[in-house]
Amino acid sequence: MKEIEWKKDYCTGFEIIDSAHEKLFSIMRRILKICDDSNFKKNEFVCKESIKYLRSYAEKHFSEEEGVMRKIGYPKYEHHKKLHDEFKNKTVDEFERKLINTDYSKEVTVEYIEFFYDWLMNHILVEDRQIKSGK
Repeated sequence: MKEIEWKKDYCTGFEIIDSAHEKLFSIMRRILKICDDSNFKKNEFVCKESIKYLRSYAEKHFSEEEGVMRKIGYPKYEHHKKLHDEFKNKTVDEFERKLINTDYSKEVTVEYIEFFYDWLMNHILVEDRQIKSGK
């Protein structure tokens, strides 16, 4: 399993965005910890609820981040919002169907969290950090 660690390099300079990113990393770490438990089946309900919470919190975060971009007149707002919408309405939906079809198997849960982490980390480093510079 991947090491999911928040780093200062991911900071955007906007407290509301950075604290939400850090919390998303924390939620993902918690889910992977559940998956790493030798008694995964015992914690299956907690895992399912944590995955639902991860999505819910990510959607709340995207909305807040979009609010920051609108407030500062970020010129790439439409492009950035489109990336959020595609991620939550296409990619996450597809993964959640896969999770449901495999009854939230440990393997697919780990795959989902690792994918979510990779997407988020890349999104932060490539897209979100540009918000501060306004480019």
